[in-house]
Amino acid sequence: QGKQGFDDYALRVGLVEPGTLRLNWPDRLLAADWVKKLFSLAPPGTGIGGIHFFNVGTDAARIGHSGRYPGEVPMEQTVECVPDADGQFSFDVHLKSPLNVIAVWNSCDGDDTHSSFAVTLEHVVLETATK
Repeated sequence: QGKQGFDDYALRVGLVEPGTLRLNWPDRLLAADWVKKLFSLAPPGTGIGGIHFFNVGTDAARIGHSGRYPGEVPMEQTVECVPDADGQFSFDVHLKSPLNVIAVWNSCDGDDTHSSFAVTLEHVVLETATK
């Protein structure tokens, strides 16, 4: 996981930061469908700054691994957990410093390995910091 051709995760929870990055015409032609959808949701005159993904992986040895990925959208991701034997998972993320977040992007990702599966989110809690 996390390598080109094997970059699939059962769940990615992404915190989207505001910014000035927008897709121009050539970028829209080449961008992945999810990237085009993400940018289409940004209010007019605004853009995206980046996404911090917290992932549910399949290989317990990768828990804690993180990396930055260049591309249309600056991304960083960390493998937070793997499902247990009955498919259940849970994780908590405590950020080192607050993020300005304009959206939460959840995705299930099996395209590289041609995997198919179902994910049910039963409980998601986001805590916000007051200024």
